[in-house]
Amino acid sequence: MQKLFAFSILAILVASMFSALPLQTASAQPTIIATIPIPSPPSALSGNLVVDPDLNRIYLGVGNAFSFPGEVYVINGATDTLQTTIIPDPSSGGGSLAVNPLTHEIFFGNQAGGNSYLINTSDGDTFTVSNIAVPGLPTVSGVNPATNKFYSGNQGCPLGVCDGMSTIDGSTDTLLSGIAPLSGVAGGPAIVVDEGRNLIYASGAPAAGRVFNGATNPPSLVTSIPSFGPSTINQNTHKVYGFNWAGGGLSS
Repeated sequence: MQKLFAFSILAILVASMFSALPLQTASAQPTIIATIPIPSPPSALSGNLVVDPDLNRIYLGVGNAFSFPGEVYVINGATDTLQTTIIPDPSSGGGSLAVNPLTHEIFFGNQAGGNSYLINTSDGDTFTVSNIAVPGLPTVSGVNPATNKFYSGNQGCPLGVCDGMSTIDGSTDTLLSGIAPLSGVAGGPAIVVDEGRNLIYASGAPAAGRVFNGATNPPSLVTSIPSFGPSTINQNTHKVYGFNWAGGGLSS
């Protein structure tokens, strides 16, 4: 049996269990089986929804540069209920969210600037929070579970680089030196990581997407892709799907 998850402005909707047979031969179609109330108003929801499949936990990031405090809602996938709320700092905002499903570590960006957070858990029940000084204003993030590195796209001009991508080592919970230039990072819908090839896809501005080599520090530019805003990837085929800013529609 399997569950499908979808997101709405007011709640997380959990689609119904359906047959293990291929969908086209299944007799029952997915339907909503639970609506999970979310305390924050719709304006505070950042839409950062990530899943840790082994722990069966769903994390929803709340808050932005103008909405305080930044919070991470922890949803228990076994009971379809809001389990707990993590508030790293009542005076900080929220923002981007990424989880490493191998280590269960969570990166939570503070879009209000000055710092971000690494949240550690081994069981999905007990959480510890570490403060990490990520420069700029984190707006998007991604992770390569294979290398245990988080990537944060930041606005602002930290260290003389206006808009860039920082690298966080999840093994040591430290910010690595250097920033990969990435102008207009707020225009990108996501940072997408090809785990097998160790490539990072990020949007520069609506006119260009960029591909970086994750084996270098800071990640070095491999190539630019005109009018491409990466959004998601099929790790098996290494195909990245995203928005075509020039002609509309999707590209891969």
